[in-house]
Amino acid sequence: MEKQVTTGEKIRHLRLERNLTQKTLANKCGMYESQIRKYETGKANPKIETLQKIADALNVPLFELMENLETKRICKKIGSKVQNLRKSQGLTTNDLAKLSGIDETIIQCCEDGTNIIELEALKQIVVTLGASLFSIVDNWSIYPNRPDDFTWYAGNYSDLIKAGEREQKHEENLLLADYKKLNIKGQNEARKRVNELTEIKKYTELEDEFYE
Repeated sequence: MEKQVTTGEKIRHLRLERNLTQKTLANKCGMYESQIRKYETGKANPKIETLQKIADALNVPLFELMENLETKRICKKIGSKVQNLRKSQGLTTNDLAKLSGIDETIIQCCEDGTNIIELEALKQIVVTLGASLFSIVDNWSIYPNRPDDFTWYAGNYSDLIKAGEREQKHEENLLLADYKKLNIKGQNEARKRVNELTEIKKYTELEDEFYE
């Protein structure tokens, strides 16, 4: 099994690659040389805000300094949620690209979990699907500079309505597709059972869970 490269080892490698001493890097980050030494040797782990300063000083994106497995896990989880939401509305990645205005390759990278996409792009994808970023991202370590204005994270009411309509239409199409797989006898039985369900109150009352 390939050895996992630690954050400290990455910092040291990039520092040496740029011919920087620990003291020089520390000065660029506004911290003590001893801190850089502890990070590189693994005796201390930098907070995400500190890691961002180091990344800026080394001129690399934040995720490049994060431990690969953790970054990959976060990205995979976000991608899986976006993909499930898209599929629940019967959309292809191309459909979503047209609706959101985000390039299809970016959407595919997001769903594959192969990269960290810009927060603004992720927001546009998510709100197009009628969701809030908070329902998709539960670990913000890869987005340390996120806006403080919480209203920024949600879409507008029309996005919510359109997403709900797409999801309902998709469910109807799936139900119809299953119905068509049945023979005449099966279709008659299906209609009978559906009719029985319409007489039961808990199956006919409107649910508000989509809008909560």
